[in-house]
Amino acid sequence: MRLNRLDLIRYGRFNDAQIVLPSPAGDTPDVTLIYGPNESGKSTAFKGFLELLFGMQVRNHPYTFRFERSNLLVGAELDIPGRGPTILRRNSKSRLSLQDDQGRPVDEALLSGALHGLGQDTYLERFSLDDTGLRSGGERIADAKGDLGQLLHAGVSGLTNIARVLAKMEDQADKFHRKGGRSTTLKEGKNRLAEIRRTLNEDLLTPARERKLSKARDDASKVFEAADSGLREARHRQAAGKAAQVWYDQSAEMQRIEEALSLYPNGPDLPKGANEQAAALVATISQKSERITEAEDSITLYRQIISENKADLLAPDLEQELKKLDQLEFDGAPLISRADTAEADLRNRIDKRDKLEQRLAQTLTALKAPDVPASSFVLTPEELETLSNAAQACETSENAVTSAKAILQNAKDQAGKAPAKPKDLTQLTAVWSRWQTLTDPSPLTHAVDTERARLERAIVGLPETWSGLVRQGLPPRETLQAVLQEWNGLNSAITTAVQNLDECEMAYAKAVAKREVDEITPASIDIAETMETRRLRDVAWSEHRGALSEHSADFFEEAMRKDDGAHTNFLMGTEARKQLETSRHQEAERHVRLETAQKKHLELKNHHTELSSRIKLHTIALGLPEDTCPTSFIDRHSTLMAAAEILADVTKAERELAATVKQKQETFDDLTSAAKSAGIMSDQSNLAADVSRMLTLQDSVIKAWSSWQQTAKSIENFEM
Repeated sequence: MRLNRLDLIRYGRFNDAQIVLPSPAGDTPDVTLIYGPNESGKSTAFKGFLELLFGMQVRNHPYTFRFERSNLLVGAELDIPGRGPTILRRNSKSRLSLQDDQGRPVDEALLSGALHGLGQDTYLERFSLDDTGLRSGGERIADAKGDLGQLLHAGVSGLTNIARVLAKMEDQADKFHRKGGRSTTLKEGKNRLAEIRRTLNEDLLTPARERKLSKARDDASKVFEAADSGLREARHRQAAGKAAQVWYDQSAEMQRIEEALSLYPNGPDLPKGANEQAAALVATISQKSERITEAEDSITLYRQIISENKADLLAPDLEQELKKLDQLEFDGAPLISRADTAEADLRNRIDKRDKLEQRLAQTLTALKAPDVPASSFVLTPEELETLSNAAQACETSENAVTSAKAILQNAKDQAGKAPAKPKDLTQLTAVWSRWQTLTDPSPLTHAVDTERARLERAIVGLPETWSGLVRQGLPPRETLQAVLQEWNGLNSAITTAVQNLDECEMAYAKAVAKREVDEITPASIDIAETMETRRLRDVAWSEHRGALSEHSADFFEEAMRKDDGAHTNFLMGTEARKQLETSRHQEAERHVRLETAQKKHLELKNHHTELSSRIKLHTIALGLPEDTCPTSFIDRHSTLMAAAEILADVTKAERELAATVKQKQETFDDLTSAAKSAGIMSDQSNLAADVSRMLTLQDSVIKAWSSWQQTAKSIENFEM
């Protein structure tokens, strides 16, 4: 084995450093001298080469002052017999620390075979030429310690001490393996290997275990979905229960109010004659309003007349004279007052005289002597008595007539002016009944707002085009579940396939390394090579026998030594040849497994590509990013379906609200038209109140009109 290049990638103070040992040219000795000042890194480089061959030091590593032990990395290009130039790397891991240039593990047997089984101590003893090693080695040789010291002493003394060597070898063999032994190295190694295999088997994700875990996951997912569905139903039932309780409470309150109102079928108890009084008051108010209007018109007219007339120039003088006149007195009283009183008395006397003259004329007319002067009219006592009796009877009749006229006038006064004739409110009453039966849109508006709020909460996280996705049609839930199950199964299969491929590659690399080591092992020589060495020995003997020169003797000695070694190796190498054949068979078998694993991995990758294309279509249909994992499909599908259901509820509530508003608007328009026909001129905000007030007073107006008609008829009959 030859070292072509040493790579100190991360070691000691070196970072990505290389030491190239060029191959000699021609017959130049293959020796490379590395020199430098103290602390330049010569010992560091040699230590790195030793740790490449035999592994990193576990504790208290002397070269971790720049890099942590876990980051140390050395490498080299080695020319291994039977393999050629080989690049190896060594890291600080406790297992599989030896790797190739691609980072793949390499069996330690490759270096062990190239070193012919030498351990680190032996290698240092034979090939380390530092001062400390030379002194220690010299002392061990002088004391006959170590393999080399014992061999030298045995050679010098002519004694081989075979018994002691064999006893030592047997003791070492017993420590390694003894039949029935429980603490031998081999037994402990087998136990440890069995324990590792059990651990690997427990942790290995086999297809059966993967199916079991997948089934457990699917079962847990179904249980979760069932629980989630039950929770949603419970929440719906709880909300419905609360709404029902509110409805029951409100219904009970309404029933209580209706029962209380049923005790008053005719409305509130009013004083007797209240309806008539209300009708009379309505009529009086109407009359007063008309009189007020007339007064206001008169005031306006008088103000206009006053504004048009010019000021009277004699008014100031006349005012002074009137004041003087007011100051005059007669019999201790103001003259004007006495004059007014006298004038009134005079008018009364004149009225009495006129009435007497009228009565006298009526009497003369009754006596059929209208032209006879009253002073010349003479009657006998009997006639005067008869006339007196007749006059008294007439006076009595006149008093009765006067009393009757007073009663009639009183009745007319009480009847008053004819109230307004009741209007025909049949159409208004019918429209008002329809108006009262209409549903109040406020609860529907609240329901629409509630559903819209639910929709806003439901579409949080959804794209703006979610409604379009729903209209286009969502993939069936069963299809998404099948895709998810296929995705999980495929990923598990790919993971298993990748692990299997890595194991097959590692196993194949180990088999190749084992076969290469077995091929370069001297004991694995076959019979053909043995026959060839014997033939070369015979040729060398024939040449030496003919030449008998020193050169021919050396050539024959070399050929004889090779032939003896080949025969010895062949005789002792039965197990090695079997091992080589086994190694080659294992290499071929593991190569087939590797090809099978590579084919399986390729098939799964192709399936993964095809499934990814289908998943991409589902992500577009669900409004998800293209790189979304199928594990999000079910949740998105549930969210979209819930949003679609809420959207349907919103649409239904909006339609009901629109229909109610439309019906109410049409009825309001009819009510407005009927109100105008009935003489109600109100704005929209007061129309309903005015109509209600008119319909409420309609019965009173009808009763008042009927009462007045009866009174008028009675007066008419009395007059007749």
